[in-house]
Amino acid sequence: MENTTYNVQLEVITAVEGLETCNYSQDVTINVGVTPNPDVLLNANEAICAGSELRAGFDPDLSYEWSFGGSIISTDTYIVPDAEGVYTLRVYTEDGCELIQDINLTINPLPIVVLADQMACPTQSRTFSVSGFPAGSSFRWHNGNTDTWTAPVSGTFSFYIATTPIEEITVEVTDNNACVAKDAASFGWHNEVVFELGDQLICYSNELEVEINSNFENYVWTYKADPSAPGAPVALTSPNQVALDHVLTIQAESNTDAWSGRYYVTAQDELNGCPVAGHFDLVIAPVPVFDLVFDKTADGRMCSGDTIKISFDDEPYNREFETFQWSYSPTGIDGTYDNIAGATFSWYEATIDGHYRLYGTMDNGCDAAGVTFVETVESPEFELEDGAACPGEDIVLRITDGIYISHYGTETVPERYEWITGTEG
Repeated sequence: MENTTYNVQLEVITAVEGLETCNYSQDVTINVGVTPNPDVLLNANEAICAGSELRAGFDPDLSYEWSFGGSIISTDTYIVPDAEGVYTLRVYTEDGCELIQDINLTINPLPIVVLADQMACPTQSRTFSVSGFPAGSSFRWHNGNTDTWTAPVSGTFSFYIATTPIEEITVEVTDNNACVAKDAASFGWHNEVVFELGDQLICYSNELEVEINSNFENYVWTYKADPSAPGAPVALTSPNQVALDHVLTIQAESNTDAWSGRYYVTAQDELNGCPVAGHFDLVIAPVPVFDLVFDKTADGRMCSGDTIKISFDDEPYNREFETFQWSYSPTGIDGTYDNIAGATFSWYEATIDGHYRLYGTMDNGCDAAGVTFVETVESPEFELEDGAACPGEDIVLRITDGIYISHYGTETVPERYEWITGTEG
């Protein structure tokens, strides 16, 4: 029932002895408000799962009061009980309407779910399982690698077979009281990654030392120049390929990429009872030389007062350099180059003529250098003939004969002209 407004007439009658009856009446407006009816929405006997809420219905016009053991424990619309017993819920209004409900509460424990991490030898699988739950329980599994859940299945136990490493496997168990619990574990392979370094690149004459886990036994290193070619890998060749247990040393020759290819290792992990196998690819490349190029001219010439940008062309092996340093020499003689302060990028903006050298370093020792020369060409000199004309007549402007000096080779006339109109005066 909603709030209602009533218009009523109030009549007052007064009887005075010896006088006629006096009547008085007045119209009055009365607002009749209806308060909400308190409602608990909970039964006398309730059951929840451990850690769950016991919640009454919510109405903003009602107030709530929970009691347990003779003490008020909350004035919210819900509680999270941690003990079984009789809870009293009082729901009331500002006008004094109230409803009191005693609730005998049972707290059902959550199912106990335990998964343990598992490891296996490479290519092997492992089975994760949970069991011992009441009939009617439901199970589903989550693969963290693919972020997918299996369809729920009912029973007293469930299992999941992991065939490849999974960072996190989760099982969710819902028992016959609708209480839910989860646990997670992981599955991995022993020594799945033998070489942490990945593919390698070194330069002629450089040495590469590769070290793997020293806890294995029976190390066998082999080599194949072309891994895509038919045939099995072959034994190492000393002195360029030397293996000592878990350490492999490769010495590149001075002018050839011999010993490039794929290197294999096998061993035995006695601790875990697993075979070990891995490989990496090695590229042996020439010592890089920077091919320095210019942004404006092909030969490094620039006009007096101008600038020219120097950078290096793409490196054929796409090698990444750690540092760069530009230096300058007016003569280009070794020992006369001085580092240019702040010139530590792969490019440099030259402003004067002279010899410029770029030096780059790599973490594998394949340092590179490149030298180029910048020549400044003086601006041409010339004079314009004076001219005069009457109003309305044309005037021809030209370079004075014999006065053009190009300062470049044997050029006697400009390559092109560009006229700019000046202001009067």
